[in-house]
Amino acid sequence: MEFRLPETPLLRIFSFLDAFSLLQAGQVNKHWNKVAESDHLWRNLCLRKWSLPSSHNLCLPLPSWKQFFFHHMRRQRRMASAKLEDFIYKEGDDNLGILRHMAYLSGSYRPVEGQEKPVLCTVSSRHVLYAWDVQEGTVIWSSPVQQSSIKFLATLPQLRLVFTVDMEETVKVWNCQHEDALAVRTIPRVSFSMEALLAKEDPFLMVSELAAVVALFWPRPNLSPGGISTTDSRSHDLPVNAGHKDLDTVLAFVIPQVGSSEGSICTLTVPGLEMVSIVNVFNHSVDLLCCSPDTRWVLAAVTYQRVLPRVFLAECLLRLDTGRAPLSVSLPVLGCCAACWAPRRANRVTLMFRRAPSKKTGFSTFDVTTERIRDKTVIQAHQVASFALPIDMESPVQMGVSDGTVIVVYSGPQLLLLTISGLPLQRFHDHQLSICHLCVGPLYVLTTSMDNHLHLYMWEDKGRYPYLKSCFDLEHRRGDKTLSCYVSRAICDEVSIVCVVSRNFESSVLVMYSLDTCDGV
Repeated sequence: MEFRLPETPLLRIFSFLDAFSLLQAGQVNKHWNKVAESDHLWRNLCLRKWSLPSSHNLCLPLPSWKQFFFHHMRRQRRMASAKLEDFIYKEGDDNLGILRHMAYLSGSYRPVEGQEKPVLCTVSSRHVLYAWDVQEGTVIWSSPVQQSSIKFLATLPQLRLVFTVDMEETVKVWNCQHEDALAVRTIPRVSFSMEALLAKEDPFLMVSELAAVVALFWPRPNLSPGGISTTDSRSHDLPVNAGHKDLDTVLAFVIPQVGSSEGSICTLTVPGLEMVSIVNVFNHSVDLLCCSPDTRWVLAAVTYQRVLPRVFLAECLLRLDTGRAPLSVSLPVLGCCAACWAPRRANRVTLMFRRAPSKKTGFSTFDVTTERIRDKTVIQAHQVASFALPIDMESPVQMGVSDGTVIVVYSGPQLLLLTISGLPLQRFHDHQLSICHLCVGPLYVLTTSMDNHLHLYMWEDKGRYPYLKSCFDLEHRRGDKTLSCYVSRAICDEVSIVCVVSRNFESSVLVMYSLDTCDGV
């Protein structure tokens, strides 16, 4: 008599398989095929492969997650094998001033197949926020001219929201449809960097700078296009409401505590901007703030040589219990200058450090977990690996990670792939002059160089470590050999590549390469 394993344990076993193995298992018999077709299994494969937030099932782009998986695998392979003639080439208006920050407003994983083109947001030195149709190379929306220069930009594609911070430290939320901002908040001396993330049903924006972090929550109800505005408010003047519930959207950014050089994490509600919590982090300014892909962990660091970075349990910062310090752990790394959480291993973080006086550059990788000890929850940080680069090697400015086992850096014109223990895996010589910008994502690695070219690499899973496949080379701007006045920066999604090129000190050109998204792929 044939023994049939029940569906529940079979689902558990199949959850450890990759896509190819899952397809093979589905060929065994009808029972296995039914289980292998489970949307739950294919959804988890998509979340792991593309580092999607777990709430992505709120808007399933295609009839099933299996179709979603293979649709985007085809797009990924098409981009990797693309040639120059496969791209639609467009240049934006060169009379918009210097284009600074840029970010995609459209998600890489589009809600309706073939019906949404890539949309990009940029900010200009002329105090304007722009939204671009990348395929058409045209501006489809622009904000009114702002009173102050916009210095930071972040987007939340899942909710079609854009966040800006200007030189007057005014934070604004836009939907790139209405003329006015959806919400406005002016806080003294904000921001050093900004990052928007979405985990479960709680999207949030992170901005860090001189001395404190503020987390702003935005409840899920619809936002009025008329705009919500608050005047300048100092954090100690706001009512504390540590018991606030039903908080969905979070914007976090760093401001100084008034009359203090300490770095603190503050949490406020939106649109009311009521104080939820305030937590002191360091006795020095917070220079680096980054959140894990699942938003479970928040890392805060300073460039001061004698201060150790700290990792906080995010839920403790967002819903702080009165009179109880948030759970955190210090990482034994001095001189931290960059940090990246692994997209495919959300509790693993790699830190780049540079130590005086030799300025020697190294990397340390940690796994962060929670444990129950004597009825108390504590955070543990286990150092997985650490190494230093050779002294004669040019120190990298940027870094990136993939699955938590490899590190991507550049030195001069070379792109290097190393293990987290420092073992060299790959070395690429695709540029003639020094690399000036590095963009590392879950699908691709994109480099721009002083030789007026950009190069795309694709992640491939081969054996123990992921490897990079060198794909193709594109000019920053076709037929233009003039050296750029500023560092050329480029970003990409699965169907487009966008590069900001500045040939003079007064204006930039947005160069857009895109694949046709209306061809059924």
